[in-house]
Amino acid sequence: MHAQSVDPGAMEPDAFLRYLRNADFAAMLRQILESCGLTGAAALTLPAIILLGILWCFFGLKLIRIWSAMTGLAVGLAIGLWDAEIFGLETSTGWVLGIILGGLLALIAVRLYLAGVFLAAWCAGSILAAAFLHPADWIKALICVGIGLLIALVALRFAEITTILLTAALGGACAVSGIAALMPSAGRTARIAMTVLLAAAGIAVQIVMEYKKRKKMACDQIGKPQGGEGGVAGEAEPSLAPEIVSDEAGATAAPKAVSDEAGSAAAMDAVSAEPEAVQTEPEQFS
Repeated sequence: MHAQSVDPGAMEPDAFLRYLRNADFAAMLRQILESCGLTGAAALTLPAIILLGILWCFFGLKLIRIWSAMTGLAVGLAIGLWDAEIFGLETSTGWVLGIILGGLLALIAVRLYLAGVFLAAWCAGSILAAAFLHPADWIKALICVGIGLLIALVALRFAEITTILLTAALGGACAVSGIAALMPSAGRTARIAMTVLLAAAGIAVQIVMEYKKRKKMACDQIGKPQGGEGGVAGEAEPSLAPEIVSDEAGATAAPKAVSDEAGSAAAMDAVSAEPEAVQTEPEQFS
């Protein structure tokens, strides 16, 4: 059953709101996917691929820990299933080994930033190399893995810019591959152009976000010395306090010393005046 096509622009506001409440958007999306020949699992995975590619393209560096954790989990699962196939183990055993190894790699990627960048860059570089070389045998596959390893080693030295370039390119290619499934008439040239434009937009957006992040960090670092100056001043106040106290003590001690000196001088005058008084008394009696 196809959804009835209605022109929302020709509706009154109340009728448009009723249309939004009663519209079957799931049926509309299903109709769009069926018109492109997408049914079943493809109809579910295609929107996820497009969404994942857009997020990777525009938020690759910002969400690098999530991407590296997902990469570690995927690599662990792949290794576990591959070992189960090589050694003739049961598939369930391979899944268990893969989950354990993938969880360990994901934990390492999340806890150690450079380890996560290295793992994500290695996988992304290998995938991009495979997209260009189209390996048909083990030799070309190993070459793609080697190219990815070289890119990952470069990422250890230039983590941010390498991550931006890789995630923008891979995310753009992933999103365009999903979009191209909705546009079967799009040729190879159109797909390449869309990938380049989307990757360039992703690079620009990520660079702007990283610039704002570093600018904010620089402002915070500039603000810390100001707080530090306050802290230094707060530390300097106790050292100045004794000087002030000593000055005040000196100021209060000075009048006291003067009064003591005046008192001692008066006492000396009194003592010296007593013999004169003693000497004058006999004269009076005489």
